[in-house]
Amino acid sequence: MGQQGQLFIYGGSNHNLAAQRGEIAMARSWLVDWRDLVTGRAEEARGMGRQLAFVVVPEKLAVYADRFPETLAPTRARPALRLTEEARLPLVYPLDLLREARCEGETYLRTDSHLTPRGNLLLAQAVLAALKVPATLLPEVTDSPGTHLASGDLGSHFDPPELELMVPMAGASRARLVSDNWSQVASAGGHIGTTRIFRQDDPPDRRALVIFGDSYGFGDEAYRGLSWFLAQVFREVHFVWAPFGWDPGYIDSVGAELAICQTAERRARSPPPRGRKVARRGDRRPADGIDGRAPVRLLSILTPFVYSREARAGPRRFLLFWHLEEPDDSIWRRSAPTGRRLHDSRGEPSGDRHPSSADNYAQVARRHPRSCW
Repeated sequence: MGQQGQLFIYGGSNHNLAAQRGEIAMARSWLVDWRDLVTGRAEEARGMGRQLAFVVVPEKLAVYADRFPETLAPTRARPALRLTEEARLPLVYPLDLLREARCEGETYLRTDSHLTPRGNLLLAQAVLAALKVPATLLPEVTDSPGTHLASGDLGSHFDPPELELMVPMAGASRARLVSDNWSQVASAGGHIGTTRIFRQDDPPDRRALVIFGDSYGFGDEAYRGLSWFLAQVFREVHFVWAPFGWDPGYIDSVGAELAICQTAERRARSPPPRGRKVARRGDRRPADGIDGRAPVRLLSILTPFVYSREARAGPRRFLLFWHLEEPDDSIWRRSAPTGRRLHDSRGEPSGDRHPSSADNYAQVARRHPRSCW
């Protein structure tokens, strides 16, 4: 716990504290791998006639370093800065923007690793600038008169949970959600493969956009993240939960002119797998309606997982979703044993399944979805 009750991710398999201090030794090919991946995708997008932006959401530790209880004095540049300054990669990394904006209000939630509505607006503005779209098309952030006490994804780990006064953003969304498999994927204990599609009938910009991202790219009425804000601008926004993923076939199938590869800063120390096809679709356009009313056909999403940290050296397991157009929105899945933590093929945890309070976890899971990769 930091100053003024700020909570931070501390330690963990992503070693985010050591990464902030520049103490992690990267693989010899790390910088080259990142450069090849970003330049390769950029060239592929240009060949397809698409605009592509690469987004790294700053770690809360970087934005609120002054409130962390320990020194974060770096021994060398942290991974995200090496990518932007040393490799000169064209990444949207709005650290200074989110840090300087704190003088007018918080940009990250106190008990959560995620951003406030105002912080997400600033993030969306930076992304639109990279896509050469006027930020004035975004809605203004005004506070709702109805506040409530709740615990974020960090506060829920305390017993009793650490609470904060949540101030929702006023105003309704211009876009409607026309397809969503989040609850089905979450019921299997993870988030990878979640696909949400927002649509507007009379948008400021008639183009479609696909975001391959994580919990910072996720958006709904409870947590108005990056995809929620971008859905206020474009005709159609597809959010696919695949951190810094890339699937040109999906982009083509939905006719999107714009795409975003997004990830959290703490994952910058490990380049994502190359050539990963994160989604498959049979229909070019989703059907109108959710909740069992002709959902979009998601042919398959196949992601390798290891059930436990001890099993990393053993055979790989697979989490398979086959989401068909059926009235009851059926899903067949293999998931981890009850009460175990899922880990992916890199050994990263996919989320803690042992909250201090079941009721609080249900509330927090809805408001602040956890990231996993």
